[in-house]
Amino acid sequence: MSSSKIAGVRERRAVKEKSDQDCESKEEPKAAAEVASSTLVVIKGEGCRVCGDDDRHIFGCPYEDYVPLGATVCPGYFVICRLCGRDLEQPVGACWMCGKRGGRAMAKACCNCHTSFDHMTGDCPLWKGDRNPANVPEYIADPVMYAEEPVMAEYIEG
Repeated sequence: MSSSKIAGVRERRAVKEKSDQDCESKEEPKAAAEVASSTLVVIKGEGCRVCGDDDRHIFGCPYEDYVPLGATVCPGYFVICRLCGRDLEQPVGACWMCGKRGGRAMAKACCNCHTSFDHMTGDCPLWKGDRNPANVPEYIADPVMYAEEPVMAEYIEG
């Protein structure tokens, strides 16, 4: 590589590091406390179900796309990394796997009992013991249908 290309790469890295430092310096611990205290508003039924903001936006909460560093989401949601999809601890920090900062909010949903905003499939109270779905009393298996090959005589006669 030529020296001008190397200088350009170093310059871009320096600008990126500076912008990352600016983002970190803007985040304050008070902001995380404000978000955590605003979840009480959501529990009372006033405000966003995802971020707890007083503005009642039903669709398009900004936390569904990006949860900032130090923020928490309401009890019916969890935060995953936007890059690799790993679960993130709250208040939100950098991903332990890929290092990406921030995450996105996802609604809790259970594939076993089909409830939303309560628990995940791995935490389902119906599946505490055996993980075999046939042993869960409320589980109804889909009927298995077997297709038989048609006989040529049926087509000729009919």
